[in-house]
Amino acid sequence: PLNGRNFVNLTRTVPGVLRGIPGANIDGAGSLAWRASASFSANGQRTRDNNFMLDGVDNNETWLQTVVIFPSVDALDEFKLQTSTYSAEFGRSLGGVVNLQIKSGTNAFRGSGFEFHRNDAFDANNFFNNKNNRPKPEFKQNQFGGTLGGPIFKDKTFFFGNYQGHRESQGQTFLSTVPTTKMRGGDFSELTRVIYDPATGQPFPGNVIPSGRIDSVARNILTQLYPEPNTAGTIGAGGQNINNYLINPIKERQDNQFDLKGDHNLTSSNRFFVRYSFQKTHRLQPATLQHGDAGATFGAGDGNIKGQSLAFNDTQMLSSSWLNEFRFGWSSIKFLMTPIDYGTNPAQAVGLPGINLNQVTSAMTQLGFQNIRNLGANSNQPLITNQNDFQIFDSLTRSTGRHTMKFGGSLTLRSRE
Repeated sequence: PLNGRNFVNLTRTVPGVLRGIPGANIDGAGSLAWRASASFSANGQRTRDNNFMLDGVDNNETWLQTVVIFPSVDALDEFKLQTSTYSAEFGRSLGGVVNLQIKSGTNAFRGSGFEFHRNDAFDANNFFNNKNNRPKPEFKQNQFGGTLGGPIFKDKTFFFGNYQGHRESQGQTFLSTVPTTKMRGGDFSELTRVIYDPATGQPFPGNVIPSGRIDSVARNILTQLYPEPNTAGTIGAGGQNINNYLINPIKERQDNQFDLKGDHNLTSSNRFFVRYSFQKTHRLQPATLQHGDAGATFGAGDGNIKGQSLAFNDTQMLSSSWLNEFRFGWSSIKFLMTPIDYGTNPAQAVGLPGINLNQVTSAMTQLGFQNIRNLGANSNQPLITNQNDFQIFDSLTRSTGRHTMKFGGSLTLRSRE
């Protein structure tokens, strides 16, 4: 079995193919393409130059260079990877061409079911949890589903369908530095660095800022948005208590996907099929701080990716020497990623004006510091992008004697908003 049940792993069984660079966002393997990696390099070509096809129609996501649909491996009838000397109809790419074929029904009813379970039973605890007497974070992952195919009308019409679900709950270990109890009250006496009064240019006596000199907004940020230390931490070179806040939030993920396919024999020389695929993935990614850490945890917040694909194929034997194949495809993929505290106005609540103006500018603005964990939402969210592609393809094949000639054309229309 494939760990993660990702068909892209099969590409590495072909000579000349290597795994892509982990974390490369525009090569299908980055933190924005978190469903699964679609990255591989064929014969030294860039990973973004690959071409993915599903039932002969376009399956490429062109922003992150991933795919629209990751079909369940139990639904695949054929996996084919071409890395060189492929025909002109696959000429849009320099890298590998991956063509997947979804199963079709037959005259016999056939089905399958599966369940893959992983947990933390044999996992070791994290070093920082052990150091602070914290229990091992939980980890549970279930991938389950099944397939079913068979006849609707014997020798004439057939169906095939499959479903796959993914449920994941994984505890994270985040260690941060937050202001100590003394610092929250203006007492920086534990630091070796001198704190100066901006009004006089002289050091504050004892490195303590008088309570009346602390800005109300700063006080609100400390009391409402920054947590208090919950571990002993360690003393840094400047006397500051660091690594004093440890949490184990849960990252959650839910996937649901299915494929439906119908085949029909119009005549002995004309057959067509229609296939529809749907995949929706939801992830809740926590950050190192409850109100965000200004991007230290990339993608923190609520993430949703929805992919859809439709394919129609008609193959007709015009005569003993002429074959025509027509294909139509449509695919759509939508990304909706929102930051922690999206839809709320924490900046306005602490007294920062002119920030939370509407839904798009909700959540906490970023605050950067030198020696403590930064605060606020990720700078690249909310992220909303929709891609819609249409493809028309037709080819005519002529076989005569020892020669076969094939010619045709394709038109792909892409849009993104």
